[in-house]
Amino acid sequence: MTKNIQNHIDSLTNKKNMQHLDLSNWCYAGKINLEGFTNLKTIDISNNKFTDLNFLFNLPNRMQLEGVNLFGNEIETLDFSRLLTTFSNLNYINLENNPLNGSILDNQALLYLKELMDKKKLKVEINFRRGTLLLDSLKYINSLKKENELFRENQKTL
Repeated sequence: MTKNIQNHIDSLTNKKNMQHLDLSNWCYAGKINLEGFTNLKTIDISNNKFTDLNFLFNLPNRMQLEGVNLFGNEIETLDFSRLLTTFSNLNYINLENNPLNGSILDNQALLYLKELMDKKKLKVEINFRRGTLLLDSLKYINSLKKENELFRENQKTL
């Protein structure tokens, strides 16, 4: 049975001074409001039932957030570009054991992610046990290979 996470959040006191919010292992699902947490540096929402990260975008002080543990949720898609530009100090994201699919393989997002990983040593954890990310990745690589072959053939005819 999933529980309503907002009831638990609303019962927390001293939200403005909290630096770490642990909402792990509760089978939480649904929308949450984090507006009262002005000093959060890390959020652990592992082992819940979240399907997206929209709740993060209502944090009042986005520059503070450094780490997010999303292990074991139901996240299928993720806009890395939006996440990493909105939370510029983010240096750790755990997405393991989520049913991610290939929609995160957008060229621009991957280039931006690689650049950030190189520049600030961002640590991103993803595995391929759930979802279609591995299969989608292989299809994506194959399509890039075909595009490259076509490009080379066109270059030869010029």
